Amino acid sequence: MAAGVTVQRAELLAALLDHLERGYAAWQRQGLAPFLERYRDRDALFGRSITVERAAGALSGTADGVHPDGSLRLRLPDGRIESIYSGDAHIAAFNAPAPG
Repeated sequence: MAAGVTVQRAELLAALLDHLERGYAAWQRQGLAPFLERYRDRDALFGRSITVERAAGALSGTADGVHPDGSLRLRLPDGRIESIYSGDAHIAAFNAPAPG
């Protein structure tokens, strides 16, 4: 029970699966583009200073959203945009040593 409303698990699961199925069908037809606006509204990395560790070496810059192909847009200090397809991203503020 949430907020005083009893929810039937089967109904909730059916609604969730229906939503996922429609989203998956749209993704198959149109790719990621239709989802990018909603993603941008929820992008926790956007505008954050990050370092991405890749096999080719680490890159630091500012997270600048996601390309329609799903790669991370990393704005480098010189203004260029690098597409990141794989690697470990670390948010700079989270990497700082704890005070004291």
